[in-house]
Amino acid sequence: MSDGDRTRDRLDHNQELYQLSYAHRESSNLAIARSPLRYACPMPGRDRTLLRREALGFAIGSFFFALGAVPGYLSLVGGVADNVTFFIGSLFFTTAGLIQLALTGRWWPGRWKSAADRDDWWAAATQSVGTFAFNISTGTTLFAHLSAEQARDHVWRPDMIGSILFLVASYLAIRAMRGVNRLWEPGSRDWWISWLNMTGSVFFGISAIASYVDPSSGQPLNVEWINIGTFLGALCFLAGGVLLWRSEAAAEDPGPAGDRTGRPG
Repeated sequence: MSDGDRTRDRLDHNQELYQLSYAHRESSNLAIARSPLRYACPMPGRDRTLLRREALGFAIGSFFFALGAVPGYLSLVGGVADNVTFFIGSLFFTTAGLIQLALTGRWWPGRWKSAADRDDWWAAATQSVGTFAFNISTGTTLFAHLSAEQARDHVWRPDMIGSILFLVASYLAIRAMRGVNRLWEPGSRDWWISWLNMTGSVFFGISAIASYVDPSSGQPLNVEWINIGTFLGALCFLAGGVLLWRSEAAAEDPGPAGDRTGRPG
């Protein structure tokens, strides 16, 4: 094998590692900025329809990312199909994130009646910006034969930026949640949604750090934690999406099974 062939093989191998790692973080979009403020009170029918679509988009996107992170999936379907899986998931997340931002209302100075309202809006806005960073990250992996430098600049960096934004959004959502629930209230479904999203954000942040490629070796820092962080994070966000759907249903038809704050009976 010639030196040129070895170089191409190494670049292809590096690209496959990027496919395995950087395309996985969009799953952290799953309702990261979701606070209970909007579905803790009566909503118009149109908003309830949008909320159901938001929950569905997050759940579907999370499923795609969990699927793409399943051990053996990359070997089974190949790098291109694996990348497409994550990119499709990112589109669902971005759409759901924009719906979420729309449900918080438009921004203008002095519009918020409380600090919780303000945190809710900023959490949704921060998340939405992060989703576009993940679109860039996952979309770039669809291009073949990326050099290590190109992958670092157009895949890893947007992925890391998105991960940081999602952690910030998760923090803001938990802070907004305290306007309705206590910091420790495991009997509330809203509490579980917020903390599942935060846990998922932490897992994806760990995965993003682990996926940094050492320039001297051309290898990521820790392939095992890339996979573990991605898969566990996706499961957290999938659970959060299901609970979001159930919270919306409980708020629409309150009764013995739950009240308007999402507390199970």
